[in-house]
Amino acid sequence: MTVRMTCDAGGVRVEVRDGGSAVDAPVMRAPDAESVGGRGLWLVDGLATAWGAWQDDTGASVWFRVAARR
Repeated sequence: MTVRMTCDAGGVRVEVRDGGSAVDAPVMRAPDAESVGGRGLWLVDGLATAWGAWQDDTGASVWFRVAARR
């Protein structure tokens, strides 16, 4: 897993990259109260001002941006 974070006057951008699934790109699903996982993108969607995800031959990536408070 690789995590990269950059900061500027507008906020923070974070990218998380890992080996991912061989068949599925990262997707957001509604959280299941009984599940012990699967809330990551749901939390990102609630906190971030923008985010995206993709899959390629080398793994999966999710990035998100959180705006600076003024």
